Amino acid sequence: MLSTSSPAPAGGEPSTRNAPRTLATCCAELAISRCGGLSPTRSRVSTYGTPSAEARRRARSGTSTRRDGTAVTHSGAGVGPSLPAPIARLAGALAALPGVAAVVLGGSRADGTERPDSDWDLGLYYRGTFEPDHVRGLGLPGYVSAVGEWGPIVNGGAWLTVDDTPVDVLYRDLDVIERWHDDARHGRFDILAQNGYLAGAPTYLPVGELAIAQPLGGELPRPGFPDALAAAAPERWNARASLALMFAELHADAVARTGQLANAILCAGHARLAKRREWVLNEKRLVERAGLQETAALLGAPDAVQRISAALGIEPLSAR
Repeated sequence: MLSTSSPAPAGGEPSTRNAPRTLATCCAELAISRCGGLSPTRSRVSTYGTPSAEARRRARSGTSTRRDGTAVTHSGAGVGPSLPAPIARLAGALAALPGVAAVVLGGSRADGTERPDSDWDLGLYYRGTFEPDHVRGLGLPGYVSAVGEWGPIVNGGAWLTVDDTPVDVLYRDLDVIERWHDDARHGRFDILAQNGYLAGAPTYLPVGELAIAQPLGGELPRPGFPDALAAAAPERWNARASLALMFAELHADAVARTGQLANAILCAGHARLAKRREWVLNEKRLVERAGLQETAALLGAPDAVQRISAALGIEPLSAR
């Protein structure tokens, strides 16, 4: 029987109960290696403990190339980061869940920008459908969302605590991401409303995650920044910035005007980084990376629209 999630008590966190399998038993079955990573030949085992054909295939470490030129990273011996034991155990347990194609280390700890107090981000890539009750069944304290609960791109996950260490597990639909990757290779993308993103999230965002994340188990494409995307994205983002500046001119409400100006700055940042062929995974440090830090001090100025327009080098769109 799968576990069920109980509501959070006042001031507390939701918990899981009735879990027939604990994280410890999952990890024992997975035979996590003591070196701090996943054991390459035991990440998935057949019924009687002999490494399955899939596990033997995944044990071949390194990177291969698909016919379309996309690099594919294979997790195996000597590949991937060294992890604290509790994080390695959780990654192994997640990799063993039904429907999971791969698990990666993402976020600041994958790109080297973490702080000592940074949490751990684990990307859980699945194909077809994924049942969050399998995550609840690990018996860890925290909150586990439904698929699709958090938005179309960051489409769900879990906020867990493992041995007093906060861990974010983020669901990723690999079939959808591969379609978005194909779009990006042809210079096509959508910008979707996504919780936590003021300017919207481009559909090439999770493609960039594949390029930066460090694989812990499974096989994933390792895309470069497509030429067609570098050519198409800056113009589109700059056009959105110009439109936001126009609305900022029209708004008398200070909050709405400031929101439009912030949107314009973020869009201009996207444009600059796309031109430089740099992936943007979220809006953290986007303004700083784009060299637009000085615009923050201009948001409250009486002539903020004109001054920010000049700083961005983008004119407000004229409606007439």
